[in-house]
Amino acid sequence: MHALLSILVLGQDDLELDLEFDVEPVVEPAVELSTPAWMLESLGLFYGITIPLAGIVVLIGACFVVTMSRRPAVIAAYLAFVPIPFLIGVFSCLHNFVSASWAVASYTGPPTPWEFYWAISYFLSAPLVGLAATFPAYVVTAAGLFLWTIRARGPSPQKSPG
Repeated sequence: MHALLSILVLGQDDLELDLEFDVEPVVEPAVELSTPAWMLESLGLFYGITIPLAGIVVLIGACFVVTMSRRPAVIAAYLAFVPIPFLIGVFSCLHNFVSASWAVASYTGPPTPWEFYWAISYFLSAPLVGLAATFPAYVVTAAGLFLWTIRARGPSPQKSPG
């Protein structure tokens, strides 16, 4: 490249060029990560701890509300707290998207398709983990609401013949 530039700009055509290329292209092998390791890498330390911890807290709260509450309305009100791990995952997704957009803006060219799809899977891993952390609490809350609603109704009154 330097030789071509000096020929074009300076008009020097007396340069000796060595056109033998004995160098093999350097291609680093792809690092294979297991799915849990990849998830932890994409979540980062903060969200990797916060999302599962929020899921555990919401599950313990759901078990407590279902076992201690006597009214189905209290259990139904607790359903508002169940999606908290998912919402933390959505916040992480937006945070990662903004960070990656800032990094892509500093590139001189467009990202390759591989980088594009890797970034999308990187963004969506946090809401996926949040949804997985939400699922047990939702099942406990929904089952408890269903059982307490049936129990609160009691048996149907029998009509007397007459």
